[in-house]
Amino acid sequence: MRFSFQRHDELPRLAWCARLERGSPVVRVDHGPWVETHAAYFFEGAWNRGFAEGRPSLATVCLGSGAELAGSDEIRFVAPTHMLERVHAIEVSDTLWVSNSLVFLLAASGEELDEHYPFYHFDLMTNMRGYRRYLPSVRLKSGRELRVFFHTNVLVGSNLQMRTEDKPIPDNFGDYSDYMVRLRRVVSEVTANAADRARQRQYTPLATISSGYDSPACALLAKEVGCTEAVTFGQARSGYAEDDDSGREIADVLGLNVHEFDRTSYRSLETLPEAEFLAYGAGGEEVVFSPMEKLLPGRVLFTGYLGDAVWNRVSGRVNTELLMLYPGGSSLGEFRLRTGFIHFPVPTAGYIRHPSVYAISNSAEMKPWALGNDYDRPIPRRLLEEVGVPRAAFGRTKKAITQPLWNTEALREIMAPRSYGDFAEFVTPLDRFTGPMDAVRFRLMRGLYETNLRVNWRLMRVARALGVRMTETPLIDERYSRDRGPSSYTFHWGVARTLPRYAQPLRGSPHN
Repeated sequence: MRFSFQRHDELPRLAWCARLERGSPVVRVDHGPWVETHAAYFFEGAWNRGFAEGRPSLATVCLGSGAELAGSDEIRFVAPTHMLERVHAIEVSDTLWVSNSLVFLLAASGEELDEHYPFYHFDLMTNMRGYRRYLPSVRLKSGRELRVFFHTNVLVGSNLQMRTEDKPIPDNFGDYSDYMVRLRRVVSEVTANAADRARQRQYTPLATISSGYDSPACALLAKEVGCTEAVTFGQARSGYAEDDDSGREIADVLGLNVHEFDRTSYRSLETLPEAEFLAYGAGGEEVVFSPMEKLLPGRVLFTGYLGDAVWNRVSGRVNTELLMLYPGGSSLGEFRLRTGFIHFPVPTAGYIRHPSVYAISNSAEMKPWALGNDYDRPIPRRLLEEVGVPRAAFGRTKKAITQPLWNTEALREIMAPRSYGDFAEFVTPLDRFTGPMDAVRFRLMRGLYETNLRVNWRLMRVARALGVRMTETPLIDERYSRDRGPSSYTFHWGVARTLPRYAQPLRGSPHN
């Protein structure tokens, strides 16, 4: 098999969509201008092996996506090693489309979302269950299924049959020193890959930094490989013990030039900023990043996403499945592809060996950096304190800066005014139910969900009183956890408003 590339400068910089015809040896790839293309592979992103080798599928840390030739009759598509982004595929008759953008896939295949289906957010956020238990497909209007792939490689032959292949995984970590040596090595390897002069486009580090644990530790690791700048938000989301979340004080200690942003400034934009974040189907909460767009092209963005799951000393979810506590970081996809940056959630490197990381956090050698409370992360605390960051400067209380858009009906207060007006016009004519029976069934399931929730709460309260450990057992799917309000259709709106950026450039493609 071989690749046939068609570059479109009008497409999002890092977007790609491959088209395979049954029995044909040619894989036609439409792509944005910053996708790296070579005879044997294409890729957007970086990985912890040499760039010239051209084998991201062999990496234990793979940031981005693409494909490689695999023998004479197969293509190997490569998804990221973390759970924040995915690869998508859909088969229509004798054609298979594969893309790093769900919206791109819809534009290329001509498929559409089901306007009566309100559960897309729930389906696409099953990435939180880990790479073995996420929902592998979502339904479309035609009845076809759009498949999604997390943390895997996908082999496709000329007969269009798909089979998955496990990612390589690192060895278990020993002590703190072993963990940090290997984490620093990964950071160095990814940074070198991203900056390789053989690339068509090189990337330089940019760190996020807050007053918490995770992003400051990641910013320090970024500084060690040449990062000189950081971005921070001045205020946290309301509802936490402290409002101030600026990482400026820590950035000053680390010697980073910091750019500070207001987390609500996206609301002054006239560009429907929420749409592309919602179009990824994970709640849209990273819309707060949109005002820093000018700083992001050509960057490796170091973030602390998943630090809460990986580095917390107190955890009831020690796992080897890449479980997520919340969908944070999962909405950056379309924004990242358009803007042109690589997302490096540093704690995800080696997360698949979480039991060994958790053991380090609770080891005797880490006790001097353990606080003994519920917000306790000895690994990042040690990392920062040993370079002179004062203990009182970080990790005091848990905070958040993102803005969820899918689980609230207070959209008028949190969306940009122009966005809300456009969304309200979009959602008004949509029927919440396909008919009376659909409404009756949903309300019945909604009631059963609430009953199951109350029963579980009472059983768990009794279990705690008796000193018995018990996990909550939901019998009714989480999609019935809330009513079908307008925010159930924010994904539909986001996709509809993002679709033109793909549909228009494809009209002149020789691949269509």
